Amino acid sequence: MGRDRHSAIVQAVKPAIGPGLEIRPMRDSDAEQVLAIYQAGLDTRHASFETTAPS
Repeated sequence: MGRDRHSAIVQAVKPAIGPGLEIRPMRDSDAEQVLAIYQAGLDTRHASFETTAPS
């Protein structure tokens, strides 16, 4: 009952973004805004079973 295993090579592509926007790694200085957005998602009660963002 063996199954053939197939592997695929997937190449990542940089997504298209609008003018004036930049995709970059998060910085420590982003934490306050990122946690506020995360908390806003938690407040909907649809994003997670968690109720508060980490501190």
